[in-house]
Amino acid sequence: MKQITMALLLGAGASVASADSLSLTYTGKSGQSAYTNFTSRFVGGSMFYADGQGQSFEAFCVEPTQGHAVAADGAVSYALSRFDDGRATLLQGLFSSSFGSLSTGYERGAFQMAVWEIVTESGAALDLAAGDFKFLYLSRTSSASANQDFAALATSYLTAAAAYSGPALYDIQRLSNGGYQDLVLATAVPEPGTYALLLGGLGLVGWAKRRRVA
Repeated sequence: MKQITMALLLGAGASVASADSLSLTYTGKSGQSAYTNFTSRFVGGSMFYADGQGQSFEAFCVEPTQGHAVAADGAVSYALSRFDDGRATLLQGLFSSSFGSLSTGYERGAFQMAVWEIVTESGAALDLAAGDFKFLYLSRTSSASANQDFAALATSYLTAAAAYSGPALYDIQRLSNGGYQDLVLATAVPEPGTYALLLGGLGLVGWAKRRRVA
């Protein structure tokens, strides 16, 4: 599922970057139930959407106090904008360092915690146990060690985000809707080598056609 999603994100990059809004239909989610100081119980993780052309998008919530659109809502229009510089840098570091490694709902849940910490924290410190946003526990019966392991995974994503100094691997955009929770959408940016291979392939195709004509 993830490879398909990422391939579609690559294909959709140009159209997403040039649009002012995006109409998406919710198709499902993958995450981990947990409790925070913002809301009681929720499933924190990624949500999957499709546009009118059947392209699939994986997005994360940036408003933990608001509900997301569901399949029964049909196509929902989101305005596209950018995050401010500080949050944009940290989100870029978060996605570039860790998004590609996510493979389970548990990991996506921890990644969502990191997203919420970045977008809701007004201070400089990224600490899931203090500040504006706090992770409390997985469930009312979860063990202390289970809670600590989950928090440690989310913290590792935050640490990697703050330390990231490599190239920007994603185009980070905010999807906003007044009636539903806003989302962060990360569209994969093709590496320069990918363009070179593509152009080289097109050149070979053209050369082969010219030989057939000759």
